[in-house]
Amino acid sequence: MFSSIFDSLNRLFKPKNPRMELVSLRPWENGPIPVEMPDLPSMLNFKEKKLLYWLTAEFYRGTGAIVELGTFLGSSTAHLAEGLLANSQVESKMIHSYDLFAAGPFEAKWLTERFGLSAAPGYNFRHLFSENVEKYADILTVTEGDICDSAWTGGEIEILFVDLCKTHAINDFVIMEYFPHLVPGSLLIQEDYIHGALGWLHTTMELLSSYAVPVADTDTNSMVYYIKKPIPQSALKRCLWDATTFDEKMKLMDRAIERLDTQKKREMVTAAKNQLVNICRREKLAA
Repeated sequence: MFSSIFDSLNRLFKPKNPRMELVSLRPWENGPIPVEMPDLPSMLNFKEKKLLYWLTAEFYRGTGAIVELGTFLGSSTAHLAEGLLANSQVESKMIHSYDLFAAGPFEAKWLTERFGLSAAPGYNFRHLFSENVEKYADILTVTEGDICDSAWTGGEIEILFVDLCKTHAINDFVIMEYFPHLVPGSLLIQEDYIHGALGWLHTTMELLSSYAVPVADTDTNSMVYYIKKPIPQSALKRCLWDATTFDEKMKLMDRAIERLDTQKKREMVTAAKNQLVNICRREKLAA
């Protein structure tokens, strides 16, 4: 009994983390986006754009790298870059951006409808990205190609924006190549989290819940995680697709759904769970 009372008092009087609390207040929602920001074509919602600008303008301290995995046409890149240029607290300004720059079926259809292009799957849109972010070229290091052929050698990561884990194989690679460099106080943004697909994101983040705390979201799409302690290799390996059984995946998905604070969000992630069930069934049949 006394142990229980002590634990309760310890939690009550435990020093608060001001930076984690700051993110949980979603200050970007009431913040500005510069009027000179170009209105770039994007699949991001407005709250995500404001979040990305705020992260580099206000939150970033320069203790680690800014890494963007998945740029598409450069809207996320531009908002990160514009915020970084506005940050007077850091001298070294660089964003590391990665993309395949080859349209999948969904992106090809989107590009065709939006721009009137004859964009079949595989269409290379690097030129569109480059045009959109030309003004930020001096603070961008852009890598084109399959992310699974990349290697992160840039040290600690302070902000990691992830919008390319469209398969569990890519998710496995990102976990092992990039997550080890997240340090206490850094932020991980999972852009496809509040979404009706890609359930491996949800199982991953549930398994990492002792290290990465969900502190805010953008109502749809992005979930923001605060890294409270280093993630050991053993925990990362536990997140890999083949490291969990089907039943474990389902329990993790249920936990992820229960965490969400609105019915709309729970419905979207339930759809992701259903997609995960279908993927597991197809893989079992193909085995």
